[in-house]
Amino acid sequence: MKAHTALNISKMIQRQFILGKLGLYPGRRWQGKAGVYEAVHAGCVVQMDPLSVIARSHDIALYGRVLEYQPADMDAVLYTDRIERNGRYGYSSGCF
Repeated sequence: MKAHTALNISKMIQRQFILGKLGLYPGRRWQGKAGVYEAVHAGCVVQMDPLSVIARSHDIALYGRVLEYQPADMDAVLYTDRIERNGRYGYSSGCF
């Protein structure tokens, strides 16, 4: 079996990789309602927040990741589109 060699990368590349996995580099990668689904599905974990001091926390997280994000898009992805995708509704079906 072949031994793996360590890959040396700069701290800047490490930062870019991590920010890229979070959907924050380079710029906003996703767009519109389809982008909301893609962002959540790609692992941009958001916690649904019922309180709105400035904005709900999941809206703030998605504003930074999805170009042209609208709060109604997340509601559609969570409720309307999910029922169309898998034909069920309930707490456990909130996981993509």
